[in-house]
Parts: sequence; structure tokens; C-alpha cells
Amino acid sequence: MNLKKIIFITLTTITVFIGVLSTSDNTHASELSAKRFIARVESGSRYHARNGIYIGKYQLSSYMLRGNYSAANQERTANRYVYSKYGSWTNAANHWKMYKSF
Repeated sequence: MNLKKIIFITLTTITVFIGVLSTSDNTHASELSAKRFIARVESGSRYHARNGIYIGKYQLSSYMLRGNYSAANQERTANRYVYSKYGSWTNAANHWKMYKSF
């Protein structure tokens, strides 16, 4: 009888854990998809794209990038910008779809 309780508890724990992973994976996939969308519409996903003062994959200003146009800095700066202004890449993509700007 104790063995059945242990198995039940283990199965319950695994089920809950898998549920949490699935939710997290879906959220991550949604964020990644939104981030890819922004990169595609802003620059064709090119780190070397330029449009006036806007530079790189996410078309950030040269001021925001502080002269460091590396891919790593573009990713880091874009994440900071998006999470501070929109709260998520999904929200940023929805904003872009509504107003055609990032």
C-alpha cells in the first residue's frame, strides 16, 4: 500500500512538472516567434542593415547601441528596450502590427 502512494505521488509530481514545462515552452516559443517577426520586418533579420541613424537587426538608434554594433550588443539592447517599453516581445510585435513601427 505504501508503494502505491509513492507511485501516485511521483506520477502527480511528474504530471505537474510536465505541465509547467509545456506552459513555459509555449511562452518561450511565442516570444521567440514575436522576436523573429520584429527582426524580419525591421531589417530582414540582418545585423548589418542600416537606415539613417537606425542600425542592425532590430533597427535601434546608434545612440541606443552606444557605438557597439556587435550582434551580441544588438540582442542585449533590443531585449532591454522591448522589456522596458512593451513588457514582452509578443506585446512589441502586436504594437508593430497595429502601428507599423517598433
